[in-house]
Amino acid sequence: MNQKIGHKLSGPGPMGPAGPPRKSVTMIADIGAAIASCSFRTAGMVVIPCSVGTLADMTCFSFHPVKHITTGEGGLVTTDDDALASKLRMFRTHGITKDPTALTRDEGPWYYEQHVLGFNYRITDFQCALGSSQLKRAGAFVRARRALAAAYGRALEGWEDVTGAVERPWARHSYHLYPIRLAQPRRRRAVFEGLRARGFGVQVHYIPVHLQPYYRRVLGTRPGMCPRAEAFYAAEISLPVFPQMKPADVRRVVAALREEV
Repeated sequence: MNQKIGHKLSGPGPMGPAGPPRKSVTMIADIGAAIASCSFRTAGMVVIPCSVGTLADMTCFSFHPVKHITTGEGGLVTTDDDALASKLRMFRTHGITKDPTALTRDEGPWYYEQHVLGFNYRITDFQCALGSSQLKRAGAFVRARRALAAAYGRALEGWEDVTGAVERPWARHSYHLYPIRLAQPRRRRAVFEGLRARGFGVQVHYIPVHLQPYYRRVLGTRPGMCPRAEAFYAAEISLPVFPQMKPADVRRVVAALREEV
């Protein structure tokens, strides 16, 4: 990686379905680049001994309705770097600042300046109020998801046709999703549609980005460039997991999955 990108890399964003890949973070840090990690699905996750949100220079979280906590839409960025925090606040509000130490002149208390081209990225106060209340319940939400994931793991153990989620010894997962992989990927669509027909809200996460038409057109990406990601995608189905689910719901999902597979 050092040889291929070196000093040309200025703002990488390591991202994985279950949080920032440890090797990517380490390799990027080794070349002295700032790390912006995408952790949209990993609120409450721990990469021992650190919580997600402290592993990179900046970490982005999503508060979409199906995430661990929600503000309806929107998100936040965490950082412990004062300079980055200042830039983020400026970009959030059209590139405008009223910081007296940053102004080129002082025309009065009303005065502000636009130093960069930013946008209106502000989340509303109403949404923030919802998010603040959700934060108080975040721990309980994660514990409920982990209990459901453990129940899925026990139900799927030893089943050759399906592989459940695996938690690495260096991490404590928060299970925004519960992904499974089918031993026979060619059966994925039939299994998926069968479970949907039974009323189970399964999904597939995610279509590899390099297979999207935009990147194929603009960057020339193509199938075969990321074989592991493509193989995972071809076999993956995400089973329902949300805090209001009960152990009996897990048993119903697994029973239907056995019949469809």
